[in-house]
Amino acid sequence: MIVIRVPDMSCQMCFRKVEEAVRGVRGVEDVRVNPKTKEVMIVGNPDRNELTAAIKSAGYSPEE
Repeated sequence: MIVIRVPDMSCQMCFRKVEEAVRGVRGVEDVRVNPKTKEVMIVGNPDRNELTAAIKSAGYSPEE
């Protein structure tokens, strides 16, 4: 499992946008967003750089 913290997610719409962006990355099998910790948990074998790029393209700043 890959965990990426996205501290600037602040609302339900933010969580959905990030989840949708991550789901579009090749190799992602499942995605869970934890609103309390502001973490995105990814199951599968995606490229981490593609994940961070997808989150950035959705308008958010993942911690690397």
